[in-house]
Amino acid sequence: MSTLPTPYTVTRAAFTPGATDAHGNPVDAWGTAQSVAVHGWAPPPADTDPNDSARSAVVRDLDLYAPAGTVGYPQDRWGVGGVTYEQVGYPEDYTKGPWQWAAGVRINLKRVEG
Repeated sequence: MSTLPTPYTVTRAAFTPGATDAHGNPVDAWGTAQSVAVHGWAPPPADTDPNDSARSAVVRDLDLYAPAGTVGYPQDRWGVGGVTYEQVGYPEDYTKGPWQWAAGVRINLKRVEG
């Protein structure tokens, strides 16, 4: 079974649920960013915006392509090309196709500003 190359490196900081500040108030927090080798990334196709309220769709700014088994959870922060993105949903597993190799996962990302 062949594998795809992972020529790029991004960072992932895991979201820490239940974190509190010095006064015990709930706050959003992330762990220390770790390096992750990936296949690459690309903008999503133009038809990804949901235009029907009855439809369940994910709105995203960037598709991150990574090897099978790459860990990621909703709200994790990813550093890609100097820009911070937040993960939307869980990694989409493309390893059960008809090919003789595991294509990997796609991780949907939204840009974080402010």
